[in-house]
Amino acid sequence: SPAILDQDTALSTALTHAGIAKEAARKTEVKRDYEDDTAIYKIEFRTDKREKYEYKINASTGAIISYDYEQDSDYLAPTDTSSVMLSEVQVREIVQKRVPGAPAENIFLHLDEDDGRMEYEGTLLYENMEYEFKVDAYSGSVTEWEAESTGRSRG
Repeated sequence: SPAILDQDTALSTALTHAGIAKEAARKTEVKRDYEDDTAIYKIEFRTDKREKYEYKINASTGAIISYDYEQDSDYLAPTDTSSVMLSEVQVREIVQKRVPGAPAENIFLHLDEDDGRMEYEGTLLYENMEYEFKVDAYSGSVTEWEAESTGRSRG
């Protein structure tokens, strides 16, 4: 059977992908699990900025199967409604910065209200990945970001 990555390597993969220094990660949890007969690591950590990250990593290959990013809305700055709301074009540009090469026409958006905050909710399908996200309609800050592989190969 293939070699299994150790927990530190799996955690390091997630932290590097998130752009978080190991010292900045809080409440770190790494668990071995199985999904579709594949050994995986489930990894969770937070930052002092009240951001929460969750990763699923293939324990044999080290590939990221999915990841999830969320800002705790209690700590978000209140919406500054004196500023101008971003257009869909601007929000697509924000998403494209996170997923270089993704065509704008693959990004589906709608404006929504959540606890008095206006935000764009959307999805993007690109290169066997499905992304779901929420972007503050005024500040442009990404408050939620999920990515999951759609091309799950069975083997």
